[in-house]
Order: sequence, then structure tokens, then C-alpha cells
Amino acid sequence: MAKDQQTEERILEAAQRVFTRNGLAGARTQDIADEAGVNRALINYYFRSRDNLAQAVFLRAASSLFPALMKTLAGEGSIEKKIQRVIDIEYDTLNRNPYLPLYVLAELQYHPQKLRDLVHTHVPIQELRPAALATLQRQLDEAAADGRIRPTRAEDLFITLVSLIIFPFAASGVIEVMMGVSPEAQQAMRDRRRHELAGFIMRGLAPESPASASPETPSNPTATS
Repeated sequence: MAKDQQTEERILEAAQRVFTRNGLAGARTQDIADEAGVNRALINYYFRSRDNLAQAVFLRAASSLFPALMKTLAGEGSIEKKIQRVIDIEYDTLNRNPYLPLYVLAELQYHPQKLRDLVHTHVPIQELRPAALATLQRQLDEAAADGRIRPTRAEDLFITLVSLIIFPFAASGVIEVMMGVSPEAQQAMRDRRRHELAGFIMRGLAPESPASASPETPSNPTATS
């Protein structure tokens, strides 16, 4: 039997919805089959296993996410607008696929080389990375020379930015238990952070003003006038 592209896409879309509702651990192949309106044997025919299906869903998202991020970083425009664009790309992807951070973290823990090989084989990230980081560094250096931000490394900014975006998705269970924030309330919180995060980052990059510097310690603190 020949594989049909439309059927494969329908299964991938169904798997994405089930993973979003139930998480990777709670998603059963039968649930995905029911969601897609196909029998379980057909999923096994197309993907062989649930793990292979999860991998295919991840690649589907990564193939659009990673190149879009790198092309944004390699583009021109202000640092502020570039940061907001990265935030929007990440949030759009993670709102559709909130389970992705945990999938990546689990794969990095248990199958790190498999995940690296998978990404490097299917996503042209290595080709896009040098221009992205070089352009971002040039723009950061120009902004620092103008006195708009403090000197900043491109890789440090990228790691900080991505971490602040991903953590609320990856740590949803921790946030619910430790802070008592329900999943519904967490979505509202993430929506708020989406619009506030760029400003938060830019304030962190701002150069230190003389007023914020520590006052000089007197040579004789006990002396009186």
C-alpha cells in the first residue's frame, strides 16, 4: 500500500493536538488514531511507533521554527524589534506545541546524539547560524557604541531570551504546584509576558547610569563635619 501525503499530514495534525492536550507521556496511539479518524494499524504503518510519530511532530515544528529564528537574527532592524520578533516566533510555535520543550529536554537527557543528528540532518541550522550570530553581534556592538546598551555577547543574549521564553512552558507543572497557578491562568500569564518580555530584556541591557553606581565610600566613615 502506497503512503498518502494527506493521510500522513492528518495523523501528524492529530498527534499534535493529542500531545498538546495530554502531553507526550499521556498520549496513547489509540487516542491519536481516534483523533485522526484512522485505525491504529495505519499509524503503525506510517510511523512504526509512537516515538517515531513524536519525532516527526517535533521535526515538523523545528523545520519552521529554527530557520525562522535564524533568519530573523540575521536580518536588519533595531535590536528592540528583533527581540520582539524572536519572542513572537517562539510563542506562536510553543502555543501550538507546548509539549516541545519537555520533549527536547528528555531527548537531550536520554538520546542527545540522536536529537543533534536529527536536527542537523533535517534543519539547515548550521548553515544559518554563522550569519545570524555575526549580524546580531554587529548590531549589539553598534548599539553599545552609541551608548544605548551595555556591551553584550550575541550568544548570551540569545540564551537569556530563549530561556525566558521556554521556561514557563517547560515548567508548567512546577508553576502550578509551587505558585498555585492553574493551567488556564498560566496561559493568560504567558500572553502577558509575551508583550512585556522585550521591554524587560532591553531594561536589562541598558547601560549603568551614574546615579545607579555605588556611592564612593568615605575615607573616614566615622568623621563628623
